[in-house]
Amino acid sequence: MLKQSKDCHSNWCCFFVVLAPNNDSKDLCKDMLDKIVNKEYSNNNSPEIIVMQIVLGSSSNARKKVLQQLKIPFICISPDIDEKAKDNENTSELVLRLGREKAYAICKKCSIPSLIISGDQVLEVDGKVLGKPLTNSNAIAQLKFCSGKKAIFYSSICLLNSATDKIQAKLCITKVNFKQLTDTTIAAYVAAEQPKQCAGSFKAEGLGIALVDAICSDDPSAILGLPLVSLCKMLAAENFSVIEKTEIATD
Repeated sequence: MLKQSKDCHSNWCCFFVVLAPNNDSKDLCKDMLDKIVNKEYSNNNSPEIIVMQIVLGSSSNARKKVLQQLKIPFICISPDIDEKAKDNENTSELVLRLGREKAYAICKKCSIPSLIISGDQVLEVDGKVLGKPLTNSNAIAQLKFCSGKKAIFYSSICLLNSATDKIQAKLCITKVNFKQLTDTTIAAYVAAEQPKQCAGSFKAEGLGIALVDAICSDDPSAILGLPLVSLCKMLAAENFSVIEKTEIATD
């Protein structure tokens, strides 16, 4: 799939390409570019063309589904970094640092220029940071701790252009009011959702939504781990509009 973004104020085009796993990237890119240039430009003033892929730096199926809402082509690569907090690092600093580190870790794995989307999320309750529980018993303990309390989700979103090394980063805050949760409710929820990879054991895209009374955020998708409002602004800063784009068939 190919998406085209044009900057009307300068003489260039950018083509975002998702490459088929078994294709040779250089040959495929060259073939697509030849077709595009020959089709759209008949004079000698054809613009500079930059071929890039969009990469979601996450192994999370939930984040993948959220990004699919934008109907843009992308591939997924897991960052595989150490997510432990540093000494004297506050919650905001932690999620922003991890978001950036994931982007740069993904950059090392990319064979062609890429726009890399990454981020991190943790839950803070009563000043305590709750990350991924990793086990069901930890998930139960986390939710018992959250019961009846106000909580804050800290979600970072980063966009790295590997061609220019320009990185954008933003912190999004989501406030949540947990219901009073019974042990039966917690156990049933954990058994149903298996939220071992969810910050604070809260699976907002599933039954987690039934555990809270209220959610407040400037970016509604932030609680899902991928703040799309902020991401769209970042993509626009790279001259890529998720709406005003052209899809070009190459077969």
